[in-house]
Formats: sequence, C-alpha cells, structure tokens
Amino acid sequence: MVQSGDAKARQLPLPDHIWLREASVHDLSSVREQEIRLSTSTLFGDKAYPAPDLAQALKAPQTQLLTPCKKPKGGELTQTQKSYNRMVNRRRQPIESFFNWLNEKTQIQNASKVRSTESLLVQCWGKLAFAMFSLVFNY
Repeated sequence: MVQSGDAKARQLPLPDHIWLREASVHDLSSVREQEIRLSTSTLFGDKAYPAPDLAQALKAPQTQLLTPCKKPKGGELTQTQKSYNRMVNRRRQPIESFFNWLNEKTQIQNASKVRSTESLLVQCWGKLAFAMFSLVFNY
C-alpha cells in the first residue's frame, strides 16, 4: 500500500508512506489499521473503499477520502458524478502507474522461493529500497 505524497506532472509520484500486508488482507482492513498515520492528507481509493465507518474514522485525523462513485443498479451516473469520477481517476492513475513500475522494476510480487516470514520481509524491503533509490536518482 502506498500513500502518494509528491504528485509531479508526467512523472511517477514519490510516496509519503509505504506499508506491506499479506495479499490475503483487503486494502480496506489495511487502511483502517493505518488511519492514525494518515493525518492531514487525502487518500485516493478505488471503489472498494467507500465504507461509512472508514470515512467517519478518517475525519478525526483530518484525512479526506476520495473514491469513484459506484453506478447504481439498473441506473446511470449523473454528469456531476461522471466528472467527479474522472477527477478521482486522474489522481489515482499515477499511483497505479507507480505500482506497475514497482512490480516491473523489482518483481516484488514474485516471492515463490521465500520460505519464511523473515526472509520475505528482507526481500520486500530490500526491493523497495532499491526501487526508491532508482526512482529518486533516475537509475
């Protein structure tokens, strides 16, 4: 999970925070555990995030949650909702590009040869360190 910090035109964003979770943990659960660290920020999520309890919990640390509107069953989105979705998706696109770049650069999702939790963490954090070095210094 990455909290995007520095959005730059036509460049990958520099993340403010990075945390790792098991693939079996839903993003929403992971964000709930991190909400204390998400103070005074804007979180751009996908359609899985709009949970009323999360939005309420994020108000205390002054974090704004922006997610695309879901299309109602059998209905259509209003023009305002469509415009809002385009705005949110434009902000999410560099973050998704960052995830894609990270996986291409490090193959971080490939951990088939790891035998213990400790070596998995070493592998992941090592790959993230390499990726951040590459991102910052254009390596």
